[in-house]
Amino acid sequence: LFNGTSGQALQTGLQPAFKFPYLGDMLSIAISIMLQERTLKWYGWILEGTRALFLKPVSGIILRIYCMVFGSRTLTTLLGPLYMQDFVDSYLGPIYSSERNLSNFVRGFQELDAHSCGHLLW
Repeated sequence: LFNGTSGQALQTGLQPAFKFPYLGDMLSIAISIMLQERTLKWYGWILEGTRALFLKPVSGIILRIYCMVFGSRTLTTLLGPLYMQDFVDSYLGPIYSSERNLSNFVRGFQELDAHSCGHLLW
């Protein structure tokens, strides 16, 4: 991202094969709306609920299958069969643990979209 986006990270993000018109602009507007204080409270609650009801069970199944096929036997012995799920929980959990963390995480995407590093490349 450092030298590839030139301040337009949201214009190219989530668009692997071809560019969807206005998707970057819609993401930028969504991030701006999320960063409003009252919206951020609801977003954190919705994110936590969605993760608990849907994403955690589905990701648990997928990660368990992944660990059975590609996982490390040593890590399974040392950390238990749910070592990958524990890692994902410890990695993603702090993002929505407080409004401050969530706003800083979302603001990071806004920063990637706003700042160009082109002047450092020449």
